[in-house]
Amino acid sequence: MSNIFKAEFIRQNEDLDTVCPVFRKIFWAEKKVRKATLSISALGFYEVHINNNRIGKFIFAPGWTSYRTRLQYQNYNVTKYLEECNTIDIAVGTGRRRHNRKDEELPFLKADEIAVISALTVEYEDDTVEVIAGKDKGKRGQIVRVIRDKDRVIVAGVNLVKKAMKKRTQQDRGGIAEVEAPLHISNVAIVCKKCGPTRIGYKLDGDKKLRVCRKCGDTL
Repeated sequence: MSNIFKAEFIRQNEDLDTVCPVFRKIFWAEKKVRKATLSISALGFYEVHINNNRIGKFIFAPGWTSYRTRLQYQNYNVTKYLEECNTIDIAVGTGRRRHNRKDEELPFLKADEIAVISALTVEYEDDTVEVIAGKDKGKRGQIVRVIRDKDRVIVAGVNLVKKAMKKRTQQDRGGIAEVEAPLHISNVAIVCKKCGPTRIGYKLDGDKKLRVCRKCGDTL
């Protein structure tokens, strides 16, 4: 499931009349990116750029829908557009979600303001960790997700729990499945190819900040 379901709508701070607002976010990639997915939707029409590259070819996104029951969103693979320092710009304009038709006064068909909602999910390459505490102590796996606000990570094949899965389509069987549960970051250690489990240090290489092994100094 996309992280967009955990995000919140953002709006402009003041009425800009007919001027379309542009929302900007600047962020740094911690290391080489394996995969990055942008999920986005809006009340109105949106156009998104990452590092001055337009994302997607969809015109009038997110598309028409019945706002009584749902709001469409799009997923874009944006891996190739990410750099060390990144800028996301989202322009939002009045669209089908906002109108002044007097013959349609239903509240779910109009809005007093435009807004956008998005989530960027980034997976980094080769972050192999070893569990250093708990029932899975000694097991290794790659980090597949970082939950920053809770200081937790999800590690592939580690800390498995059984979970009841609902049927989302007619083809789904549902039932009980094993999934990775989050681990607190204090329970895992990054694995250095020379030293094994270690702690992370940092050093500057010109204007770049590099992660290094505290034991041997090699770049992680």
